[in-house]
Amino acid sequence: MSRQLLSDDVWTQLTKAATSSRKPAHIAVAYFGTSGAKLLPLPPGSVLVVDASEAAVRSGQTNPSELIKLYRKGVKIHSYEGLHAKVYVFGNAVFVGSANVSKNSRDRLREAASRSSAASDVRAAREFVQSLMTLELGLGELRKLESMYEKRRRRSTRGGSKQRVRKPALFVNHFHFDELPKQEEDRESIGANAAKKLLRSTGRHEVSSYWPYKSYAPPWRRADTLIPIEFDSAGKIARIYPPERVLMKREGIRRRFFYVEEDLSLRSMTYRRATSKISRRAANALRRDGIVRDRNTVNELLKLFQE
Repeated sequence: MSRQLLSDDVWTQLTKAATSSRKPAHIAVAYFGTSGAKLLPLPPGSVLVVDASEAAVRSGQTNPSELIKLYRKGVKIHSYEGLHAKVYVFGNAVFVGSANVSKNSRDRLREAASRSSAASDVRAAREFVQSLMTLELGLGELRKLESMYEKRRRRSTRGGSKQRVRKPALFVNHFHFDELPKQEEDRESIGANAAKKLLRSTGRHEVSSYWPYKSYAPPWRRADTLIPIEFDSAGKIARIYPPERVLMKREGIRRRFFYVEEDLSLRSMTYRRATSKISRRAANALRRDGIVRDRNTVNELLKLFQE
């Protein structure tokens, strides 16, 4: 058993360990940039968990083309949004440190890593990586992310102005209860498990999900707020539900899953009761499915449940 701190030429050690590994490796690293497949030539059967969320891809922190190279060599690619760890398990050794997989990390940054061959450390690190294997990416999903990355790169090389970042918005969400098709159940469940890790409070908050058809694409993004509106059989508004925070979205087979955070301490109310407490403008906003742009109306609707 040995432990040592690596503070010089960390990437020489990591690349050497990946190249000489005869068994599948287990890696959890936040970002995987250009030349990542060359820096970390993982053997077939390895598991690689990275943050391959749309945000990480659009920002250029994760390059899907590099993930595809490893995928074609038999590496299992998983995405875990919000990942910040850098854990590398090769055979009977584990490296834990600061290094993301990128040329910037290799050529410009001063990195450090702790290397251990203690069986307990290796086992714990491998189990940690396995605990993050909630969303495996197939070639189709990686191709979509690659297209997203390329669009970002082309905008950058044209020298265009920076893309304006939209702030979290409030949406009124008209919905009805529906049964989830059986062929979608596994994907919905995997996404729900990942979303639970993003809850602000596991005590009184829980994850709920919506599954519109892919042909209908609500413009909801992470951190947006939804006010769900339920309709009765006659097509009239029946109940107003408390605000929900959008946690993330995932692609199903024929559905698109949106996961939201509910506050269990808040209760729904009838439309009649809600309209008795708000202005006509706010009541009209509840009748329209979509974004609420007027700031005064937004504040009024959010205060509706703050009794």
